[in-house]
Amino acid sequence: PGAELVLDRTAASTYGNAVATAALVRSLAPDEVIVVTSSWHVRRAAALVRAAVRDSATRVVSASADSPRSLSAVVRELACWTLVPLQRPLLGRGGRARSSAARVGP
Repeated sequence: PGAELVLDRTAASTYGNAVATAALVRSLAPDEVIVVTSSWHVRRAAALVRAAVRDSATRVVSASADSPRSLSAVVRELACWTLVPLQRPLLGRGGRARSSAARVGP
C-alpha cells in the first residue's frame, strides 16, 4: 500500500533493465527496489541491479514467480552469467540506456 510500481515493458535486456532502474533510483531515491522476474533469472537480474545502484542507499531485494525451466532457458542463463563480470563495472560507472519505464502505481 502506498508504494509506487514501475514497470519496464520494453527493455531489450537485463542490462538495459538495470540501467533504467539506476536512472529511476537517481531520480526517485526510493528506500527499496524489488526486482521481480522468473525463478531461473532472478539471481542474475538482482545482481545487475545491485551493481547499477550500488552508490545509492537503496536496498535491492528480489522476488520470483514459479516458472517452468526449459533446458534452453537454463543454458541461455548460464551463458549470460559469463557477461556479468564485464557488465558490473560498466553499471558502476553509470552505464547508459534509454529508459522506457512507466509508472503504473500510486
